[in-house]
Amino acid sequence: MRAHCGAFSLLRLHQGLARPRRDEAPLLAQPLGRRAWSREVVLFADGVPVVYGQSVARRDVLRRNWRLLVALGSQPVGEAVFARAMTRRGEIRVRRLPPRDALRRAACAYAGLPTATPLWARRSAFVHRGQALWVTEVFLPAVAALRGHSRPLARA
Repeated sequence: MRAHCGAFSLLRLHQGLARPRRDEAPLLAQPLGRRAWSREVVLFADGVPVVYGQSVARRDVLRRNWRLLVALGSQPVGEAVFARAMTRRGEIRVRRLPPRDALRRAACAYAGLPTATPLWARRSAFVHRGQALWVTEVFLPAVAALRGHSRPLARA
């Protein structure tokens, strides 16, 4: 995204312990209702919201393999994850979010979109030393405008 806009920014909406969404508890292999580490952000390209992101991991991984999650600040999870050696990305799952989906409602609310806005999301696990961090990205309508606005890559 950075290569396709003039100014990239991140707004952190939440970071800390929270109850995972109903569809996330099985990913974490924990009972529904048990708290996990959670982070919600909105990514902006040139001041326009383009991605609503949500990450979740078991609480115990914060003391081990994913300690870096606690101090991310305004850094995107993806940048931190891809900078780590020995981290592998699992299968990417893509789906259109149904109208009553909690993730869709949250993305629309934070981006100021009507709840009827059709949205697509992708989810994958990043695994480091056997511990998973699940990242979900909801693509907001303005992301489509980023195509064709790429800046030339700097030569080394």
